[in-house]
Amino acid sequence: MGDNTAALEARLGYKFQRRSLLREALTHPSIAHNKQRVKKNAPPPVDGDKDAQTGFHFQRLEHLGDAVVQLAVSEVLFEQFPKESEGLLTKLRTRAVQTGTMARLARQLELGQHLILGRGEDSSGGRDRDKILADALEAIIGAVHQDSGFDQSRPLVLRLWAEEIAALRAAPVEQNPKGQLQELLQNHGGDTPAYRIVSTDGPSHARTFEVAVTWAGRELAHGSGRSKQEAEVEAAKKALANPSLNEWIAENAASHPGEQPWEDPSNKATTLRTGEFNI
Repeated sequence: MGDNTAALEARLGYKFQRRSLLREALTHPSIAHNKQRVKKNAPPPVDGDKDAQTGFHFQRLEHLGDAVVQLAVSEVLFEQFPKESEGLLTKLRTRAVQTGTMARLARQLELGQHLILGRGEDSSGGRDRDKILADALEAIIGAVHQDSGFDQSRPLVLRLWAEEIAALRAAPVEQNPKGQLQELLQNHGGDTPAYRIVSTDGPSHARTFEVAVTWAGRELAHGSGRSKQEAEVEAAKKALANPSLNEWIAENAASHPGEQPWEDPSNKATTLRTGEFNI
C-alpha cells in the first residue's frame, strides 16, 4: 500500500494505527479471482465460495461498518428529530444510508482511486460503481471502528453525513412509495399489491434483485435493487409513475361495482384525476 493512502486519511480526518485494517477495507472480493495474490501467503478462497478470501477483503469490515453507520445515524436522528415517530425516523435513516448517498460520499473522498480490485472488476469500471463505492465506505468505517472504537467511528460518520442530515431537516421526507401505492389501490376497492422476485443476478457480494409488483391479476411494474426491499421500492415507484395506472384502477372498479369510494364527491382524498393521484 503506497503513500497515496495518506491523502485518503487526510480526507477522512483519521490516521490508522493498524495499517492492515486500511488495506483490508480497500480490498474488493474480486481480488480473490486473481492468480496473483495481493498479500503474500494470503489464505485461498474458502471451499464452496469462489468469491471469498477469508480475512483478506472488505466484506467483514463492510458488515461491521454497516452496523456502525446505522447506529450513529439512528442516534443523531433521534437527537435532532425529538418529536417524530419511529416510523418517520426509520424513513429518514433509510434515505440517509441508501446506496446512492454512500456512493456520493465515497466519491467526495475519492475512494475509488484507492480500491484494490480484481482485473476484471477494474477493467469493467468497478472503481466508479455505486455498489462497490458504498460497500467500501462502510468497510472504511468498520476499519476505523476496529482500530479505535465507537469514539472515533461515530464522529467520522457524523462528519461525513453532516450535509445529508442537514438536508433531511430542511426538506420533508417523501412518502414511502410502497405505502403510497398500497393506500391508493386499497382506497379504490382493490386488494393489497403483491411483490414477487422475478430474477436475481450477479455474484454473492454484488447480488441484484428484480421484483415485479402485481395487483388485481395485472403486473404493474418491475424494479431492481441490491436487496429485495430496495427492488420492491423501485417497483412501487415505477407503478405510481405508470400512466396506465388510472385506467387499470378504473377497469378494476368497473368489474367490482359498489366498491367505488370515489363516487362520493365529498371524498376528495380519493378523487382520481388524469395523470395525477391525490392521496
